[in-house]
Amino acid sequence: MCAHANNTNESIELLVQNLYPAIQHQIILCSSCINCISENPNNPNAALYQLLNELKIEFQSLLTYEIKLVFPSIIKVFDKNSKHQNSSAPSIEDLLHLTQSKEQKIIELASDMKIQISISDFSDMDSSVCKLIELFINDFAIEKTKWNNMIQARLLSCACFATKYS
Repeated sequence: MCAHANNTNESIELLVQNLYPAIQHQIILCSSCINCISENPNNPNAALYQLLNELKIEFQSLLTYEIKLVFPSIIKVFDKNSKHQNSSAPSIEDLLHLTQSKEQKIIELASDMKIQISISDFSDMDSSVCKLIELFINDFAIEKTKWNNMIQARLLSCACFATKYS
């Protein structure tokens, strides 16, 4: 394994074992809000509920994509002893582009929720929704920026990436 592999594995573990479960837990706490919309479509907070549902779907999509394709593909690049060394790997640049566009959409949805919560009369789960927004705008955005910068630096400087993607 490349010397960068440990640092990359630590970053993946931080996302998968700490940040993503915290976000998922907060989404579960807010889930009753999503269910309210089907019970009362005339609810004055319908726009907030819709944003919350979209955010949940986008996040789950990103999570599935990263766990099943992105993270294994990046780890595979570092594994010089991999049995699949010569198999065709997806382009790391393409994977990054796709995940970054999903991440941007998630941040936009969280920002839209923040605006919506400030103009609505939303008191039922105000703190849970605010905590979810905070997780996305602060923690998620910061950690994903670090992740993307790290992988971008690896693409430019790591011999593992240079060999496979030059």
